[in-house]
Amino acid sequence: MIVITGGEPLLQNNDILPLVQALKKLPGSPRIHLETNGTLNTGIPLDWITVSPKPPHYELNIDQVNELKYVINRKFRIEVIPRKYWNRIPIWFQPESNLPENILICYKMAMYFGWGRLGFQLQRIWSMK
Repeated sequence: MIVITGGEPLLQNNDILPLVQALKKLPGSPRIHLETNGTLNTGIPLDWITVSPKPPHYELNIDQVNELKYVINRKFRIEVIPRKYWNRIPIWFQPESNLPENILICYKMAMYFGWGRLGFQLQRIWSMK
């Protein structure tokens, strides 16, 4: 599996399609995953797309959504998650900066709704820059 991420990769849309086509030709034809904020549509055949919408509008303008990921703090409201995805695809809650109060909010949301997943920003745990 190869994951394309970092900043907003679809801003480089002219380069992404040739990259994906070249990666698909590698031995074993690896699965290609993309992480995006969801404001731009891909039009590129990808195996998996993780959409991590950003505040304040949490805008989604993308056709393919395989999972959603939200960074959670006390200002986050569950209503920003489109209901059509509730209980249909993986939805990750990641506590902003791994602060204890944000971890508790994520845990409560995941338990309350039953379909949320709790994830952590490992770079914060390991103090990576």
